[in-house]
Amino acid sequence: MENENNVVNEQVETTASEVETENEQQTLTQEEVNRLIAQNKSKAKAQAEKEYQKQMEDLKAQYESQLTEVKSKLGDKDREAFDLQTAKAEITKLQKELDEERNQKATLSEQITKATLKDKAIGLLSERNLPTNEAMLEMVVKDNAEDTVKAIEAMTTLLSEQRKASAISTPPITSGGLVEKHRRRLKFSEMQTF
Repeated sequence: MENENNVVNEQVETTASEVETENEQQTLTQEEVNRLIAQNKSKAKAQAEKEYQKQMEDLKAQYESQLTEVKSKLGDKDREAFDLQTAKAEITKLQKELDEERNQKATLSEQITKATLKDKAIGLLSERNLPTNEAMLEMVVKDNAEDTVKAIEAMTTLLSEQRKASAISTPPITSGGLVEKHRRRLKFSEMQTF
């Protein structure tokens, strides 16, 4: 970065001195001065980029030569151990990625299965005139279709028995039922005693 700034500064100074000498010979317009400065800046930038690329290539070559030197100093067994260690690390990394991917697929598969079972349960509950609210779905939706159907059948049986028991044990309030007949008898019997 400093090299780039130094190169740019030198070229700007050179341009400024050229402008001054030309100014003595001929007057330049501001546009021409700006154009000259822009040209010199772009040349300096290109030169700095080339130098940077060269430095990076040199560093890369130096690194590779050091790595080769280290490997050459290692014996055949050590080199094999080094390569084996590197391969084991790569295998471990790939195994972790594979496990994560399998877990994601399993989770998605489970979610899809639950959604499908929930849809089927809603259909079966509607056919049997049972409520299809979240509480009911939580009770009847199981891990597979067979268990879900069994839970719906059990719930249907339970609610059917409850409805029958309720219908037998408590008469409707609006019908008058037995209480009304008993009142009539009391009134009639009360009349006879007078």
